[in-house]
Amino acid sequence: MNICPTCGAAASGMLSSGGLCIKCAGVRALEAELDTFGAEPASMPQRIGPYELLDEIGHGGMGRVFLARQEGLERIVALKVVSEQGFLSTEAELRFRREARTIARLHHPNIVTIHDMGRAEGCVYFSMEYIEGGDLARRLKERSYSPRQTAQLMTTVAAALAYAHREGVIHRDLKPSNILLDGEQPRLADFGLATDTEPGSDVTKTMAMLGTPHYLAPEAVKGGSRLLSTASDIYALGVVLFEMLTGRTPFAGATAVDLPRLLTEAEPPGPRLLSPGLPRDLETICLKCLEKDPAQRYATAQDLADDLGRFLRGDSIRARRPSFTQMVYRFTRRHRVGVASAASIALTLVIATIASVRQAVRATRAEQRAVAAAHASDEISKFLRDDVLSQADPAFQSDRDLKLRTALDNASRHISGRFADEPMVEADLRETLAHTYYSLGLFGEAENHERRTLALRENALPADDPSILRAMSDLASDLTSEDKFAEAEPLLRKAIATYQRVLGPANAETLNARNLLTDTYKAEGRLPEAEANSAQLLAVARAARGPDDLQTRTALQNLAAIYFAEEKYPESEKLNQEALDADIRVQGADSPIALSALGNLASVFWAEGKLQKSESENLRLLEIRRRIQGGDHPDTLRAMHNLATTYNDAGETAKAEEWERRALEGRRRALGPEHSDTLSSMSSLASDEIELGHWPEAIALGTQALAIERRVLGVDHFLTRNTMNIVARMLLKAGRLADAEALDRELLKVCVADPRTGPRLTWAAEAGLGSVLFAEKRYAESEASLRHVWSERVKSQPNDWATHAAASQLGEAIAAQGRFPEAESIELPAYRELAARAGQIPFRNRHEMADAGERIVRLYAAWRRPDEAESWRKRIAGAVQSS
Repeated sequence: MNICPTCGAAASGMLSSGGLCIKCAGVRALEAELDTFGAEPASMPQRIGPYELLDEIGHGGMGRVFLARQEGLERIVALKVVSEQGFLSTEAELRFRREARTIARLHHPNIVTIHDMGRAEGCVYFSMEYIEGGDLARRLKERSYSPRQTAQLMTTVAAALAYAHREGVIHRDLKPSNILLDGEQPRLADFGLATDTEPGSDVTKTMAMLGTPHYLAPEAVKGGSRLLSTASDIYALGVVLFEMLTGRTPFAGATAVDLPRLLTEAEPPGPRLLSPGLPRDLETICLKCLEKDPAQRYATAQDLADDLGRFLRGDSIRARRPSFTQMVYRFTRRHRVGVASAASIALTLVIATIASVRQAVRATRAEQRAVAAAHASDEISKFLRDDVLSQADPAFQSDRDLKLRTALDNASRHISGRFADEPMVEADLRETLAHTYYSLGLFGEAENHERRTLALRENALPADDPSILRAMSDLASDLTSEDKFAEAEPLLRKAIATYQRVLGPANAETLNARNLLTDTYKAEGRLPEAEANSAQLLAVARAARGPDDLQTRTALQNLAAIYFAEEKYPESEKLNQEALDADIRVQGADSPIALSALGNLASVFWAEGKLQKSESENLRLLEIRRRIQGGDHPDTLRAMHNLATTYNDAGETAKAEEWERRALEGRRRALGPEHSDTLSSMSSLASDEIELGHWPEAIALGTQALAIERRVLGVDHFLTRNTMNIVARMLLKAGRLADAEALDRELLKVCVADPRTGPRLTWAAEAGLGSVLFAEKRYAESEASLRHVWSERVKSQPNDWATHAAASQLGEAIAAQGRFPEAESIELPAYRELAARAGQIPFRNRHEMADAGERIVRLYAAWRRPDEAESWRKRIAGAVQSS
């Protein structure tokens, strides 16, 4: 055993190198920090490398930071300069450089960017963005933050940290002075530049390099730098949060001797003891970050950001306060010897009995809920293990390529009756299966499980229980995806009414349900109702949650989308631009929601005829995706696919074909040849090849995609059925009528046999069959199919442009049988209705109005009324020319 030369104590800890025990090492570390930061800096040089030094803006234990101008670029930067003597070794310098290069690849709006690194004038330096607002440490000396302001700022910091962690970078030196402020927006700086040291090096240097000791996680004090992890960053973030809430760090005022012990053994005081007005949930979030055991902290920085977001929205947070049992355990852990004595046992009993009866009842209820939740978790785990995952075991079956769909179907059959005495366990399981089916695009199966989930919860729980309302909303979402709007709407209205009564009109769940109702209106073509609901929703979100809240920004995008559908393009452009500006302001230009808004804006530009702007914005979106996520990231490839779709809609089929081919090649590399995105690109590329007249390539690609989808996804999957429709249209255009008819009949049979199929695909299949029969001159059969489609559309969507296009097709089938007056009575109104709704017709379907006109020309020509035929021919030509 080593003996500390300063105090004579044992020196056996991980940080006790150099002969010092942990307490004396802590003294030296704090003294070194204070001495260094209080020392007068050396004189400022005029230049270092390509940088002209303008002013010194900070100095610390390992270096100095200057305001500098970069020669040539005339860029103002912050230049951190470290003397070569400040490094422990050449190896440490290499690690320093390697770390800087790692951080330089981070691209996030809330992380300060490193520009370059080099060596000159006996120094190693790196340059980074200069942020004029100073750092959080200085700001905290000038002002205090409200709990809400604190949560808002820390949400952004935690999200930025989460991004860095996902990129494999640990900060290791989080503290207020490393959080810069660009206005009110925080920017993380000095990311990972405090060099890691090996266990066994001098603790003074170790602690100085790993950050201010008050922000060190307990595991770093106990085990040295080798134990630093993402959890250590979360602890440090908790200290910053504590400091913002209370004005001090958890162990402020501790002596250098006591601080290491307090960090590793003592529980931090509750923030509400120091600042009684703090919201309890915010205290709970803070204390979860400060748990001694890393496993008890938030699992990720994103989880912390999400919980802070829930607090800001007024939703229930995920963090839970320690139970009484945990508090007693912590007490006994810290006082192992004393608790063994009768006095400490008596003290423990006193602690147990001073709680009020009400608290005891709450604890009992909480424990009961915890026991129930634990049991449910065990049952769900067993079910997933024994009924789902075990199916992949060769001992139980020999199919190595077992489909997830098959495994889910097999498992679903085992639920009924198995949990008769545990309805809530069954409800949770069915909810999980419903979400899985939904993610696979199997909306009918998702609906079945969601219906049972709702019934189970309604039988066992109060009518306003949040889990019932969630099940209502989920079921409504399933129904909407299946175009069952008449069933979805009353569910949503009931859920919304209860949400508003229980949680209030501005609660996130209430707003989410109202957004879904808006989507339902929009999908039904009830655009005035959709607009009214969405505008009211936006007003509520703005007034109650502010312009930068996620719900407000989502409402902006949704209302913009409705304006787009209503052809109110200037209004849509204005709201999309407002949403994009807000997203950039809150989360940065590269955030997912901002990129979504950018894509929407590009679509508006296209609709307004601003094709160059639309193309440039789509290309800009693609460039950002490539830069942030790489060329083969699924999001980048989706952006390529969307750009191809834009070119296709604009009639630039050659460009569309080029970009779709790139997307397909990337998806094959990144996702594999049988991924649904890959298959979607194959179908789209096949459509492009048809438009370009490349019949063999198009049909080969389409049939190949369909064959894979049949095998991998099955004919129940919406993507397979969609491709069946696309390939049938290809075969019709190529003149392969028998093959087209066979595929249309198969698709129609599948759709009719499955009552869960949405009507649109069924209509498309039957209309496609009608077109094939017409091409085969089987006019009576064609009329029967087309009349059925038209009558069904009239019942549910009488004012939709597609309904009138269907009427025009029907008229042509009637005219082909010589019933000219009847055909005229259908075709003329159909054309007028299409002309009145020309703006509602998507670009790719704009030919429908011209097609309807051509049918009228053919009608009058066959009827031997050449004057009317010629009049309509001129009318159609004029309409095409003016458009």
